[in-house]
Amino acid sequence: MMWLLAIALIFVVIVSSVLLISYFFGKNGYKPLSDEEATKRIASKYRMENASRIVKRWRKMAELFGYGGVIVWAKGNSRNRIVFWIPRLVPESTNKSAEEQRKLVSDLGWRQGFPTNYLSFGDADMLRQLLCGYYESTKERTLGYDSWVRTDTRIVDVDGLMVALGWGDGTVSCGVYYTEKERYTFLGVFALRVEELN
Repeated sequence: MMWLLAIALIFVVIVSSVLLISYFFGKNGYKPLSDEEATKRIASKYRMENASRIVKRWRKMAELFGYGGVIVWAKGNSRNRIVFWIPRLVPESTNKSAEEQRKLVSDLGWRQGFPTNYLSFGDADMLRQLLCGYYESTKERTLGYDSWVRTDTRIVDVDGLMVALGWGDGTVSCGVYYTEKERYTFLGVFALRVEELN
């Protein structure tokens, strides 16, 4: 009788896992957009000429990271928001405090012609979905097992702790927390920008 219960439990876990995966990678997960599609979508907010310029600046920044893949993501079929995200740690972003990382990211954007504070680290939930969406699209992990990425997400009621993400046991792990001042050789940041279109 116990073995039937064990088999039923295993079945429930497998079905739940498949449903969760399809939820995050299906219509609700982040999907890659071509540069052309991104330009069309943000032309609704900016003129076509400016939209094209923005995408080209992001593409140039990706080249600085040694990256030539997808840089624009949309959540499911939503046309209200896109995310510009280069799935590589910002060069030289490790071994810095959060303040130093913010300055590095801001300066990086400014050198590409973006306004100061145009770029951010991204919140933990969105980054988790982007990391999973990127992995689902490419089968490539953007972070090694020894790399973590600091996010803009803070832990409520705990002074100064920020959430970091990394890969563990085949999925994105959340649960390592660092203060603003901590610096580690394995803790870098991504640069991203969320564009609300409507």
